[in-house]
Amino acid sequence: MNEETARAKQKLKSLCSVSDFNDLLDKLLLSEDERQILELKYHHNKTISYIADMLGMSESSVKKKHTRAMEKIARMSEIEE
Repeated sequence: MNEETARAKQKLKSLCSVSDFNDLLDKLLLSEDERQILELKYHHNKTISYIADMLGMSESSVKKKHTRAMEKIARMSEIEE
């Protein structure tokens, strides 16, 4: 796991409520797919495989979109510090 991903995961884990989670997602310029992936992974604790099946995507596409979304969160965390 790279440093950006670690920072993004820490940011997501630090959110105390669903409202905080949704507020963060609203601040980011996420595609609808990225938003759904983050919600399913971190709010509903679903696996990448499950998310891929649910969204009708390949696992590699979900992983790429997840990585992009995590990078956006990491960049936002740097700005807020």
